Amino acid sequence: MYSTDFSILLYASHLLQADAIKYGAEHFRRNRGRCMGTIYWQINDCWSVASGASIDYSGRWKALHYYARRFFAPVLISCREEGLLTQENNINQQAFPLKKSIRFNVSNETREEKSLKGGLVSAKSLR
Repeated sequence: MYSTDFSILLYASHLLQADAIKYGAEHFRRNRGRCMGTIYWQINDCWSVASGASIDYSGRWKALHYYARRFFAPVLISCREEGLLTQENNINQQAFPLKKSIRFNVSNETREEKSLKGGLVSAKSLR
């Protein structure tokens, strides 16, 4: 159900826009070699309108601009959920066991070697 409060609806639309662009940018960064980067269009607005810009007419950052600072960071850890379309090319075949899993990816755009600290993540700890 949608909110009837305009300010809440506006805020939710900014978060949706930021999540959508983040999803695409992280996908392309995970596919380095096949794709050498991504950009998003229209950083700022030149007049006060509803648009896809990440900075509004007054110079205030929208949610997308805060997100972009993170998803364009030189070192990025992203997560991809794997399911039906990533496990089996023939989705029309007879029933087969569907296993859901996730895959973590580290993108390092620096010229320095980086080390990650942390332990293994078990399926139980993700529930």
